[in-house]
Amino acid sequence: MVMAMLHRLILPIFTAVFLTACGQSANTAPVDIVQPDDPSPALWEISSKGQPSYLFGTVHILPENIAWQDNVVDAAIARADHLILELDPAETPERIGDIFTVMATTPGQPPLKNRIDTDLHDEAADIMQEYSLPASLFANVESWGAALMISSSLSGKTGARGEFGVEEILTSAFRKNGRHISGLESATQQFGYFDGLSESDQRAMLEAVIDGADESAANYKRLLESWLTGDTKMLETILAQGFDSRPSIRKAVVTARNRDWAEQIAGKLESGGSIYFIAVGAGHFTGPDSLQKLLTEKGYTVKRLQ
Repeated sequence: MVMAMLHRLILPIFTAVFLTACGQSANTAPVDIVQPDDPSPALWEISSKGQPSYLFGTVHILPENIAWQDNVVDAAIARADHLILELDPAETPERIGDIFTVMATTPGQPPLKNRIDTDLHDEAADIMQEYSLPASLFANVESWGAALMISSSLSGKTGARGEFGVEEILTSAFRKNGRHISGLESATQQFGYFDGLSESDQRAMLEAVIDGADESAANYKRLLESWLTGDTKMLETILAQGFDSRPSIRKAVVTARNRDWAEQIAGKLESGGSIYFIAVGAGHFTGPDSLQKLLTEKGYTVKRLQ
């Protein structure tokens, strides 16, 4: 049936790893987050040629009015002259939607119920009814696309949206005084990681989303509270539990991307001349293939500031 742990953690994985995966659903009452008096999300300094740059793990979608900036993070943001995000800033929501439609659509897909365990049919029907998702909507949608569409709908339970996310706030701050902003990959590349998964992995993701629907808000709350307090060990535990059942998914959506990004970041650091604030999903800073570990292996000094 559904993989052991991924079913409970699919929404946290999406929100901590993939910028384009979630966050376009209608807003509802925000999840009841216990906000710390002094937020301290994890921040690292990476040194190159005697000049510091910064690595910051984000959560891509947030409820409104989540306080995550503190003096240490604000100082790093103010010092940097170049913001690097996961996604190229030229990728508008409309363009992302168009790309998703093209990449996730292949005529002749089996009915959604034929792609999931029979034990999940009732849960799937309940989700479709609650979120007004007719079966016809998925008629030509590949399994990974269906998983992302349903997960995006479920994110409405948290009250979290991309417009309140870290990336939007950072982009606004850097644009105000004309500082440079760039991205590490395109929407086509991001969706391509899902599109390249085997059908077995895609269906496992689809089952995971459906089976974990009732727990999605609670698990998002758990991830967000860990992120706000800089508890990277808990974040690593949360995400490792999700990926351990399907290491092939982690290899495709985390390891491969981190290795590519480490090469890109190293190239930018070696070119010199800028202080970078590199902000990517918090999931990329956990595990044996974390971004900071890969950069350390390349000879850079990476020091956690908080």
